[in-house]
Amino acid sequence: MKTLIATLIAAAFAIAPVQAQDKTTEAGKAEAIAKCEKMTGTTGKACVVDANGNVTTPGAAIAERTRDAVATVKEKTGAAVDRTKEMASGATRKTGDAADRAGDRTARAASDTAITTKVKAGLVAEPDLSGMQIGVDTKGGVVMLSGVVKSKTEADRAAKVAKSIDGVTSVKNEIKVK
Repeated sequence: MKTLIATLIAAAFAIAPVQAQDKTTEAGKAEAIAKCEKMTGTTGKACVVDANGNVTTPGAAIAERTRDAVATVKEKTGAAVDRTKEMASGATRKTGDAADRAGDRTARAASDTAITTKVKAGLVAEPDLSGMQIGVDTKGGVVMLSGVVKSKTEADRAAKVAKSIDGVTSVKNEIKVK
């Protein structure tokens, strides 16, 4: 009868009925029930006996399991937060690096475009050159001149104009003389 009451009460609290460490003997069960009665002072209350023979009430057992679960959740949450921070930091660093590289490429392209425009303007402004016949391309500050002119003097003059432009690091003169 005592086992039935303990089982019914334990079922109401969603816990296992009182059991002793040695589950196979009636003496082990009787010993567990006796411990429970001694602890609670009555046969009408349920208690929990763990694998080490420690006796607690369902409320204490639930509270202990709840504390353990909360501690585990806190630990796992803390670890997840740390991993998230590390990943966010890495993503921020990668994004910053990519933005820097994109900014550098944009600045170089803008600079190359500005150099090309200045060289073209310089060639057109020269009265002794047929500036419209000379192609200009710039990459990384290196100016490439191409096209066809009437004399070697014009080709040399075009190279000199290109070299005089601020930001030009070198000039490749591929101008052909007809």
